[in-house]
Amino acid sequence: MQPRPLDPQRDLPAVADLLGRMRASGGQSHPGGIQWWLRELAADRDDFDVFLWGDDWLGGFVLVDGTYFVMERIEGGPTSTEQLEFLEQHMRDRGRESLSTHVADGDPPGPSFANRGYTQGGYGLELIADMDVEPPRLPLPEGFRFTSLEAVTDEAYIDGHRAAWSDNKPSPYRRELHEAVKQMPQFRPDLVAIALDATGMVASYCIGWMDEQSQTLEIEPLGTHRDFRRMGLASAIVREVQHRAWANGAKRVLVWNDPSTNPAAYDLYTGAGMVPGRHLTEMTKTL
Repeated sequence: MQPRPLDPQRDLPAVADLLGRMRASGGQSHPGGIQWWLRELAADRDDFDVFLWGDDWLGGFVLVDGTYFVMERIEGGPTSTEQLEFLEQHMRDRGRESLSTHVADGDPPGPSFANRGYTQGGYGLELIADMDVEPPRLPLPEGFRFTSLEAVTDEAYIDGHRAAWSDNKPSPYRRELHEAVKQMPQFRPDLVAIALDATGMVASYCIGWMDEQSQTLEIEPLGTHRDFRRMGLASAIVREVQHRAWANGAKRVLVWNDPSTNPAAYDLYTGAGMVPGRHLTEMTKTL
């Protein structure tokens, strides 16, 4: 079974299905976060690649962003060794000097990593909130109101996203990437929870990605306009997207976090009832 490049025009539903089946059986990746990541296909970058194993039936998936990769496979697909052999050669051919990924607890590095020169590095966390009962909502400050992307123009949303993600450098998010996100098979405008200020500006927002197979909603991304921080908006948005997840039959809400690099986000999510689940260990190899 040989890998092939992803074709966005036909492969995205099959990728979401593959990752949903993997997540439902204990896999690490959630199809929502991957679909958010796949917006980069519209950026025409030479360091972003996605490969699939299979045609009508998909057995394996690899996403490469710079020197970082995400790899998934199911029984009957390629072995992890076959995927790594292909990936390492691909990276060498592209002139990249290293590659790295994360391995979750319960998915030990195993011989495919340990015997190929990968070393352990940092870690991250899977934060989970169970939706067994209706989650509480938090009120917004006076003058703000909840809505969704169904009631907000694309231009207003893009401006809000860029204002939330341009602290260190200008956000690359633009209309082409936004259109790519909206075309993802599991994207739902009603699950984009938004807080508007009195003028209609997007003050805080969160995309919720609902996966029916794993009954899990992933938060990716969450952002607050730089002019509206420290007002409790992000906490209220997290609670709002949790409530929408519960109302749509989700059993869990998921987000990824590295508390060593983003302790503020860790405090935000754990304050909203999201508790640490699996740990993720970074695995890196110098080529």
